[in-house]
Amino acid sequence: MKHLISATLSLQAGQVWESWPKGQRSRMLSELLADDGTIQLQRQADLLMIGHLRGNIATHRRRLVDFMRSIPPIDEAYTRMMFAIINEMNEDLDGSIHHDPIQEPTS
Repeated sequence: MKHLISATLSLQAGQVWESWPKGQRSRMLSELLADDGTIQLQRQADLLMIGHLRGNIATHRRRLVDFMRSIPPIDEAYTRMMFAIINEMNEDLDGSIHHDPIQEPTS
């Protein structure tokens, strides 16, 4: 059985609706409504996985920092490269609880 609905969409929802291909909008909306529970569970699982991955990045970043500070530098280029990697890892964590601004040591 098919149902005809009328809805007032928020600005963001309207933009999404307009971005969908004409002729497929009703089908896509029906799929979203029917799969709502699955979509929500998948989103929660994805967010949890992202949190774990960010935690792993933070752990490895901290290990690199500790390693670089515990041994004499092999050479300046190597040291700069390692701290560039550490800074890039930290940028990937920006906005998360794992973000930790690490200052490159000055010689």
